[in-house]
Amino acid sequence: MQRISLLNTFENDKLEQYSRRENLRISGLEEEDDETEEVLKAKIIELAQDIGVKIKWNDISLAHRMGRNREEGRPGIVRLCHRKKNNEIVINKKKLKEKNRKVYVNEDLTSLRARMISVVKEHETVKNVTTRDGSILAWLNSGGRPVVVNNPFDLHKVGIDSPDWRKLNLDHLIKW
Repeated sequence: MQRISLLNTFENDKLEQYSRRENLRISGLEEEDDETEEVLKAKIIELAQDIGVKIKWNDISLAHRMGRNREEGRPGIVRLCHRKKNNEIVINKKKLKEKNRKVYVNEDLTSLRARMISVVKEHETVKNVTTRDGSILAWLNSGGRPVVVNNPFDLHKVGIDSPDWRKLNLDHLIKW
């Protein structure tokens, strides 16, 4: 019974991640008092231009800030109309480091995938981690092609044979 609950949770996560495929999370963009969606869109267009990606006003379906007001500014979420533009931004985001911009662009991951990427990054067998289309790609210290992690049952591919269900916030589905 608990395996069925886990599988249902993983399938729901997969569907939720699919619905987020056009979204990007952007943190580190300065936030103005009473910032409007139009102002945030303009900042996103400027950011994209800084990394060599041309997007127009109508390429952005929506843009807004998330969470409570913070001193350093809230992260923003942007939904692009075309996944191609989304992928261009993700591919070119490393140029932000070259320009010493403290702005970070990431795919909009589900909470389960965000916790899984954290667990994968911490594991000693993993050299580098990124995401692509919601999948976690992990390069191992042993070399070779990246390992794809889509759910906690895939964690064995990076050497995690028994996941910490508490860290993944799935302990309520596991009988101890």
